[in-house]
Amino acid sequence: MSEKLVAYIFMIIAVPIAGEMKFYPIDGDLRVSLGTPIFFFILLWLRKIHPIISGLLVGTAVVLFRIFLSGLQADSVQ
Repeated sequence: MSEKLVAYIFMIIAVPIAGEMKFYPIDGDLRVSLGTPIFFFILLWLRKIHPIISGLLVGTAVVLFRIFLSGLQADSVQ
């Protein structure tokens, strides 16, 4: 398997999971997610991958992951 493919798969898995880890640094509505810093850290760490392609792949993965989580929550409510 090529090194680039492994990097893309790692990003597609790691960023949506890290994006769901949120913390509230101050009281109120301010919420900080770890998905964006993880995405940029991986881009800086692995300079061999194309940032636009990885952004499209990761963005699609985040949307699909959140749809999946929403479906799981909707089934548990009914």
